[in-house]
Amino acid sequence: MKSTVRTLQLFELIAEVQPVSLAELAARCDMPKSNLQRSVLALAEAGWVRKAARDRTSWELSPRILAVARRASGENDLREIAMKWMHQLRNEVNETVQLLIPDGLTQMVCIERVESTQAVRTNVALGETMPFASTSTGMAVLSRLPPADIDAVLERGVTQLTEKTVVDLPAIREELELVRRRGYAINKGQNRPGVCAIGAPVIGGDGRPIAAICISIPETRFERKRVNEWATALISAATRIGDEYSRLQ
Repeated sequence: MKSTVRTLQLFELIAEVQPVSLAELAARCDMPKSNLQRSVLALAEAGWVRKAARDRTSWELSPRILAVARRASGENDLREIAMKWMHQLRNEVNETVQLLIPDGLTQMVCIERVESTQAVRTNVALGETMPFASTSTGMAVLSRLPPADIDAVLERGVTQLTEKTVVDLPAIREELELVRRRGYAINKGQNRPGVCAIGAPVIGGDGRPIAAICISIPETRFERKRVNEWATALISAATRIGDEYSRLQ
């Protein structure tokens, strides 16, 4: 029983700090290194964790957790509703549209996408996780959370992912106020080099953000003069998804 509990605790730790190496895990948990390695490999064999896409020496959660979460949380309803409006939005702008949900206050998780038909387009794998403060969807969700939740996210600090990542917390808080007022967030290469995005929150019936959608655009096609056009279409789709989902709850 104790080994099962330790493995579950290890799984939660990986979810919290992923992607994470064995050395980092060993520094964070009270488990002999040999036992730690066996537990991680057991989780990998069972399909719960996998080698990180960006760093093959590190580990992250696999998409399998999403299937379980969907059955437990009613996420399938959200996805089915969202897909109709995501296709419509993609057809309007012909850029990739993504749907992400918050994993508590830890990260954002991509659960659906509708790809652009253009040859050059952005790509995010289903199940991929992203930080809050350096993504348009994360900032969109953060902007609609209570102050205490925002504090809990930002107090962990922001990782410098690209040369454009904003890590100054007062600047991030100032940007969140702007996002809250205008209804959308902009990411210009802050999470991935060469990738821009505009994100808007999907609001549930209780007024809290349940998800966010974004238009993901290669930097070579990102035109500032089109932001208002893109944002108008994006906010309309996000509002329709939230309203339709809330009526089912």
